[in-house]
Amino acid sequence: MTRVTKHGGVEDDIKSHLGKATAAFNKLAKIWRSGQLSKNTKIRIFKSSIIAALLYGCKTWKMTKRDEVKLDTFLHKCLRRLLKIYWPMRVTNEEVRERARTYTISKRIRRWRWHWIGHALRMDHQQNPQIALTWASEGKRSRSRPKDTWRTVEGERERMGFATVWNEAVATARDRADWRRQVNGPILQEESLRTDNDVN
Repeated sequence: MTRVTKHGGVEDDIKSHLGKATAAFNKLAKIWRSGQLSKNTKIRIFKSSIIAALLYGCKTWKMTKRDEVKLDTFLHKCLRRLLKIYWPMRVTNEEVRERARTYTISKRIRRWRWHWIGHALRMDHQQNPQIALTWASEGKRSRSRPKDTWRTVEGERERMGFATVWNEAVATARDRADWRRQVNGPILQEESLRTDNDVN
C-alpha cells in the first residue's frame, strides 16, 4: 500500500521501495558477477525482479524532481555494477542505458502512470478513480508558489495535446491502441520502443 505524507508526497514510500530494491539487488550479487550468464540475461533478471519490486504501486506516485533523481541514480548505479562499468571509465549515463537497452526510471513511471490513467478514464464516470482525476476544485489558491501535487499530470496532459480539459482525453482513451500511441509518443519521447519489450 502506498504511504502518503501530510504534504501529499510519497517520499517515505519511495525511500522504503529504494531500500527494498537495494537489498534485493545485493542479494543477487552472485548473479551479477557470474561469467556464465550473458549480459542480456542479467538485464532481464534485473528488470523483472529489481525494477518490478522498486516500482510496485508507482502508478499513483506524485513525484518531485528530487524523487526522480533518486530513482534514476539508483538505476544507473545498479546498471554500472551489473555491466562492470567502474569509476575510472568515462561512460555517460546515457551510454549506460543504451548498453542496457532501457530508459530512465522517471520515464518508466510516467509511462505506466498514463497507462493507468487511460484505464481510469475508461471507467464509468461515477467511479472514484475517474471522479478524482477529472474533479476541478472550487475557489482560489492562496498567493504563493503552487505546491506540486499529483494533479500536475494536467501539465503532461496538455503536452500530449489534450487541450485544457479531460473530455478529449476520455474520448481518446476509449480506443486502447490510440491511447497507447499517445502515451508512447509526446509524453515520453522514448529513446526506443524496442528497449523495453521484455517488460511489456
